[in-house]
Amino acid sequence: MHDSFQNLLARLRSGDQAAAASVFHEFASRLVGLARTRLGDRFRQKVDPEDVVQSVYKSFFWRVADGQFELQDSDSLWTLLTVI
Repeated sequence: MHDSFQNLLARLRSGDQAAAASVFHEFASRLVGLARTRLGDRFRQKVDPEDVVQSVYKSFFWRVADGQFELQDSDSLWTLLTVI
């Protein structure tokens, strides 16, 4: 495990807004792009990809603060965000 990633994770668990902003900025554009490719036409008429990403982050930040995730590195974080 990388110490810097584990430090970031600890900061996220404690509700550190700077850590949350860092994670948001690192993955947001990739998540929006993924949501664009995965949302069907029917859903896109009602929901923007950005709304999906906001929902992903809301769920992630709430659950990481609750200690629900054991992540090893930024790759495992990316994988988790795409699953959510």
